[in-house]
Amino acid sequence: MRSAQKVDFIERHDGILDGNKDVVDWPGKPEPSVYVVGSDNEAVWKARQLHGNNGLLGIGKAKRALAKNITTINAVSDGICFSDVDYAIAEGCGSYDNAPINFGAVEADYGIPFQSTVYKYRSNSPNDSGHIDVIDCYAKGGSIGVQYSSNVWDIQPEDSTVIVRDCSFEDMGQNGFHAEHAVNVEIHDTDFRGGDVFIGNKTENAVLDGLYVEGRHARITFRQAQNLKTGIVRDSTVICSDAFVDAAIHNAIEVEGCYVEAAGREAIFADHVRNCEIRRFAQRAVRGVKTMDTVLIDTANGVGKVGFSGGTNVYVRNVSDNEGYPPPPDGWRPINNAPTPGDDAMQWQTYTLDFDGPQGLEDRATFEKTLTVTFTHEDGRVMVVPGFFAADGNAGETGATSGNVWRCYFTPPLEGRWDWQASGVVSRSGTFQVAPSNARGALAYDGTEFLKWAGTGETFFKTGVGSPENFLGYYEFDNTPDSHKY
Repeated sequence: MRSAQKVDFIERHDGILDGNKDVVDWPGKPEPSVYVVGSDNEAVWKARQLHGNNGLLGIGKAKRALAKNITTINAVSDGICFSDVDYAIAEGCGSYDNAPINFGAVEADYGIPFQSTVYKYRSNSPNDSGHIDVIDCYAKGGSIGVQYSSNVWDIQPEDSTVIVRDCSFEDMGQNGFHAEHAVNVEIHDTDFRGGDVFIGNKTENAVLDGLYVEGRHARITFRQAQNLKTGIVRDSTVICSDAFVDAAIHNAIEVEGCYVEAAGREAIFADHVRNCEIRRFAQRAVRGVKTMDTVLIDTANGVGKVGFSGGTNVYVRNVSDNEGYPPPPDGWRPINNAPTPGDDAMQWQTYTLDFDGPQGLEDRATFEKTLTVTFTHEDGRVMVVPGFFAADGNAGETGATSGNVWRCYFTPPLEGRWDWQASGVVSRSGTFQVAPSNARGALAYDGTEFLKWAGTGETFFKTGVGSPENFLGYYEFDNTPDSHKY
């Protein structure tokens, strides 16, 4: 039975909370600093008492709680902390310049362990249902991006859940995500650039899709996976540059549609691996695998072993021991985790790439987000194309001002193979082949007097007036009369 002292709903909107306004310092803070280590560790103890596990914004004793559009900066310990809340939501929040505290190092140096978690849920009772959603949030700096913790180590309610969606975390000193005690974990369409994704032994069900994890300590780990029943990593990119990390994806049950580079011993440690591309590892591409289907294993330095001798549609290149696998066909890629142009792609035709991204409105907060798609031709030519928020994907007909469709247009100027990588609001990759065409192509300036068609080299001569002559006076633009047809 839940505590009767809990209020029904607590809501906090907007505002900036700055840890420096409380004149709180931490070990290692950049100058100017007034931190002085006393014999009784006074400054560290003061930091813990002021902000410790309560956060710059602490919300507790509620059935439901919402923190929306809150910015925290210079947090000494926790930024936003929900404690004894049945259902908590952090939405549209940002955080930066937080203390780079390492839990173990502070404990060793000062005898009082603490860390700086940006978005934290803390359960103090097995009667808490323990649910937190972190949606469309950002953080740069600190120890941990999102943490689910509990003071009740041995007993967790079956519905204890943490969901992270459409977020971005940079330069986390320890973990981008840390869930030691949540039974259910979901992470969707989220970037972790510095700091790993750590899922503890209490977790039974975990689904991770659309993640981009990159950096020195970048990895996805399910620890010992003692209670794990569902452990899925899908349509994600993991690039780990730390040679001391055992596996870039560790102790998962299913890994599907992922691109993995690992400087450490192994790339993937999982039961089932499907539709994956492994490009780097020190010893073995995979370990603990029971089934493997449609996988490309390719390293540039020709080291290591595959680590598995079965499976279907497995191709190996540039590996010291390929265990009898054939090399991949020319241009073959196993990953199909994002939209790509069709097989009939033609040079100089414009293609539309639509992505399911974060929900948005036609407002400043949405327009400040970015989508960038980098297209790389097989000859090394690179084209960077900005994307945009496209509401429901058909706003010209529906008039929609909200949705989750993000769009990019691309007109390939060259035939052959193109690889692409989307970044920003989504992290996806793909490849496609472009056939030659006799289209005139785009107009280009070659230093001579007149523009020329890039596809045919023909000279372009402009005659007559332009259409339209008045700026944006075209009938298909919003609020333009139908009489403006040309």
